[in-house]
Amino acid sequence: MPIAKEVMVENVKTFHPQDKVSKVAETFAEYGISGAPVVDDENRVVGVVTEHDLIRLGEEHPKLLTPIESHLPLSLGLSIKDHDPEKMAEALSDIKEKKVEEAMTENVRTLPPDAGLGKMARVMKKHEINRVPIVDEDNKLLGLVARADVVKGFWEKEEE
Repeated sequence: MPIAKEVMVENVKTFHPQDKVSKVAETFAEYGISGAPVVDDENRVVGVVTEHDLIRLGEEHPKLLTPIESHLPLSLGLSIKDHDPEKMAEALSDIKEKKVEEAMTENVRTLPPDAGLGKMARVMKKHEINRVPIVDEDNKLLGLVARADVVKGFWEKEEE
């Protein structure tokens, strides 16, 4: 059965904690990705930033919510058109200037390059995550395994 280093993507888009959130949003849109590792100057994984993290920034911004809405998630159908356009523009400007470290998830699940497909699948399912950074013994990023990579690995194994 394949292991992480055989199914991982090696040339992964990454961000630094000091990058702006606007860079993340632009990169996600340009490359059609929904998440990426955040690494320090030594390429050690210090977090992951996802579309969910960016949406959460919007949900938490006080200028985007009325007092009643501040207790409800935006996913309940609240609409952008219900908000004052000027406040909306100010809020989006504020959000774009935030640093990745303010948006990222810090408690990152990582795996070593010799982790098997079953282990990868269990970690993704248990922690409800879509990707797992593959790291060496110093927590330096080697690659990334997404759910699709795991499914592909199982499928290819089944066909052999």
